[in-house]
Amino acid sequence: MSSPELVSTDLDILRRVLVKDFDHFTDRTNLLNVDPSDQKSLLATSLVSLKGLHWSSVRSQVAPAFSTGKIKLDKAAITSIYCRREKNSHMCT
Repeated sequence: MSSPELVSTDLDILRRVLVKDFDHFTDRTNLLNVDPSDQKSLLATSLVSLKGLHWSSVRSQVAPAFSTGKIKLDKAAITSIYCRREKNSHMCT
């Protein structure tokens, strides 16, 4: 018997499952089909493949890098670099 699955393209649902209510959706299925015991694999050791307390520990370490303020700073830096290369872009007005 297989487990129930839900596939969604609704960004509000995805945000809720992956961000707001993540603690209710831990230990998700290994969607990447990687061997979790392969510690040399970047995919096996990525946040989407980790489980349980290890997942929780890594997520708490990584989460501050994706705060709203950091994303805004990164966007400004990336846009600045892009505009130096692409002087005629609509993003650089």
